[in-house]
Amino acid sequence: MSRQFARLIPTDPEDTGMNKAVVHVCTNCQHPDYKVRRLRKAGGKALPEVLKAALEEQGLDHIFKIELITCLGNCKKRCRISVAAPERWSWLIGNLSPEDDFIELMNFLRAWQGAENGLIPKEERSKWLLRHGLGRVPPLAIGGSK
Repeated sequence: MSRQFARLIPTDPEDTGMNKAVVHVCTNCQHPDYKVRRLRKAGGKALPEVLKAALEEQGLDHIFKIELITCLGNCKKRCRISVAAPERWSWLIGNLSPEDDFIELMNFLRAWQGAENGLIPKEERSKWLLRHGLGRVPPLAIGGSK
């Protein structure tokens, strides 16, 4: 399945520390569309498969790894992921459709990767991110790091 994505600016993960970026995927999530939920497996079960394929297709699989999490909370915002890495802002994204949101999700991951510390400037946040972004968390300062 071919998708149209904006192209990623090549980055060396060794230089940016991005080789430790994690996309947590909530596996208990139900699909946000009730009709689809009744016909297919739960959204949280489909999400990792589709996300893995999209990351590989975009050449981002060496930058982001997928970790399955039983529950990320906020279950009313079905099909959720979080994105986190050391010394970077973490984001929680929800209301994802495994079938429809991967172009914008890849664009978000690209913007997150390109932002100096993972905090995407407000004026650069897409309408999609404003609708699907459930929250962000500042980097954890450990051992005197800023």
